[in-house]
Amino acid sequence: MQCQRCSSLRGEQAVARIRSEIIDLAVCGQCAQEAWELGLGYELLPEPSATTGAERIAAAA
Repeated sequence: MQCQRCSSLRGEQAVARIRSEIIDLAVCGQCAQEAWELGLGYELLPEPSATTGAERIAAAA
């Protein structure tokens, strides 16, 4: 699944999901990092090839 925020610009794979009262997006590592810096929470999407969330976000960035 591609990042729903920046897929038309970079085409990165989604590694996390950002959810709030009005947002529900699957996003890449860079977009998840930006969301975290803005104070939005995210949850990692399951991916069997990486063992930890930090590895998944680092691989996507």
